Amino acid sequence: MKSVKYYTSLASGAALVVEKVVDALIEHVWGMFKRKIKSSSKPPKTLNELRNAALAAWDSIPQVDVRNIIQNMPDRMQAVIRARGGNTRY
Repeated sequence: MKSVKYYTSLASGAALVVEKVVDALIEHVWGMFKRKIKSSSKPPKTLNELRNAALAAWDSIPQVDVRNIIQNMPDRMQAVIRARGGNTRY
């Protein structure tokens, strides 16, 4: 991920922590997105149907859920620091 370049002014250890947290946030939202598409009663068969399903799935993700993920970022960062960059419960 290229986000580390954005944080070049940070110490390399801190930049890695930030990168892991950002990746985890993206993965969480991506998981929500995939579950929405998979839960569709009729799987898309064409590229256009997939595009429409993707747009509908994205639009159906509640902003409050995304906001909660972002607001929990300090806890997520602490967990990554405690785990020394390893796996966390997030």
